[in-house]
Amino acid sequence: YGNLTVSNGWIKFGFNETNGFNLEVRTNLLLKCVDASYYFGRIDLSNAMLKVGGNIMLTNIAASAKLQLFSRITNGAAAYGSLVDVGGELAVGPWCTVYPEAQPINGGAPHFRVMHLTVASNGTIDAAGAGWQLKYGSGTPGGTLRYGAGYGGEGGNSAVPGPGGGGPTYGASNTLPFYCGSGGGSSSGTDPVDGRGGGLIHVEASGNVTINGRLNANGNDYGGAGHGAGSGGGIYILCRKFFGMGQLLAKGGSNPDVSADGAGGGGRILVERVNDFSALAEVNVDGGIHGSIANWYGATGTVVFVELPLRIGSVMTIQ
Repeated sequence: YGNLTVSNGWIKFGFNETNGFNLEVRTNLLLKCVDASYYFGRIDLSNAMLKVGGNIMLTNIAASAKLQLFSRITNGAAAYGSLVDVGGELAVGPWCTVYPEAQPINGGAPHFRVMHLTVASNGTIDAAGAGWQLKYGSGTPGGTLRYGAGYGGEGGNSAVPGPGGGGPTYGASNTLPFYCGSGGGSSSGTDPVDGRGGGLIHVEASGNVTINGRLNANGNDYGGAGHGAGSGGGIYILCRKFFGMGQLLAKGGSNPDVSADGAGGGGRILVERVNDFSALAEVNVDGGIHGSIANWYGATGTVVFVELPLRIGSVMTIQ
């Protein structure tokens, strides 16, 4: 019934639960580290739902606070793999990080429902390389093709000059659902990290969203011969007022080597807001590049900003 504070510690919930784990905090959840020798003020949640009646605050006092979310497998009945439901504000302080990680085979991803979201300068919501793993996802090339994965843009095809031609696009630029990025193709088996797609950062806020730090859903680079790079993931934001001077990133993974493996296509970014007061430093859905052959790069993804109508509620006329 009170606050939950994790200071100088690392707590894990739900890692042995196959049917899901629910953590409810009636007021506020505070993650902090006041002694740098401990390195942590951290909670990891797997296969879990987190409900906080007040605020979630990640603060950097002596070291960075972290909140990591590992998604469960979805069966189509739910639109998300795990849910963070915050009655107040999710506040990510400087040098603090939230890690939303999709289920690497199924693609189910965490969703955030909040009143307000604030990501401070040098704060991050980091879903880079947290999507479908190598050879999985709707945009992965078929068979043993070594092409880059697609999502918002096609993946690079190492056999055909020009952007795209590899893994296909999927989803839509301006409607839900949004997805995480796909893993690259492979002629040499699977890998949990190399060529993994970018994750999904899905935020529904009833109030304001302020991004002065970074939302990162980039795809992972190719890591060895025979692996294509992952596609950029998805960033979806729904809010009333949108502020900030930070970065929104969903870039495809690159191939920095000389091997014949394609780069990943860019992801998708969709921001739906009533009022926009932002001046973002970077919004980037570029396809990945190839280190030695310029034509084997991924295609650019999609970016859409939608201005929503103001909902004023009921109007009464009294005579």
